[in-house]
Amino acid sequence: MIFYLLNNWTQMSPAMGEHVHQSARLWATYFDEEFLDWSYFKLFNEKKYQDETVDAVRFEIFKENRQYIAQHNRKWENGEVSFRIDINEYADLLNHEFNEMRNGNDQNGRSIKGSTFIPPMGFTLPENIDWRSLGAVTPVKNQKYCDSCWAFAAAGALEGQHFRHTGNLVSLSEQNLLDCSVSNNGCKSGLASRAFLDIKKEGGIATESSYSYEATQKLCRLNNATFGASDTGFVQLEFGNETQLAIAVATVGPIAVSLDSSMIPI
Repeated sequence: MIFYLLNNWTQMSPAMGEHVHQSARLWATYFDEEFLDWSYFKLFNEKKYQDETVDAVRFEIFKENRQYIAQHNRKWENGEVSFRIDINEYADLLNHEFNEMRNGNDQNGRSIKGSTFIPPMGFTLPENIDWRSLGAVTPVKNQKYCDSCWAFAAAGALEGQHFRHTGNLVSLSEQNLLDCSVSNNGCKSGLASRAFLDIKKEGGIATESSYSYEATQKLCRLNNATFGASDTGFVQLEFGNETQLAIAVATVGPIAVSLDSSMIPI
């Protein structure tokens, strides 16, 4: 439509012509920003698609996700939500594609009951507690294209407990769990509870620096000389009890939880 109007420029009044010209500039700028963001996204994340048709489909998905991000961040600027979001390497995926890749909690596998959590008597919940500022949490990690959330949950919780018992924060190896946790399914799914028992059975878990993350399951290369922490099992919270979870976080430290990400809209 813009092309038709520009070709009929001489039939318009000067005011109308200027209005259309400004609209065309805005449209071109918006399109260019989308396309530039898409080009940068592919370059930065090393995205390569099998042909131009797939590229075009992924571009449309990217634009929808980009629009959602912009709408959400406007709400954040207005104080309607408490966090902002941004484009990441998954911005070319549909919601169900992302969940198939990242919702790795094994709900259908063999579950194991841990010890029962007993809240301390007469405990009053503090208004807040931030274990990051207290030194019990390692920097954010990236599981990449691997359903290894269970391994990150187990390692993160154990990092916090190791810090609370020793005063030393040691980054632990999720790759160790991917390769050596025989009770779990590598990049296909798993449970943190089973990982804790496998760590107990092996006598420990390697440090991240000695057994770095590769986002794919390989042969177990565990060496007890590289152990960074160990455990004696795990304590289980009551399913769905958020008050109990809050008490555990306040009194025990960082906790491994299972969250069904398919229930969260993007």
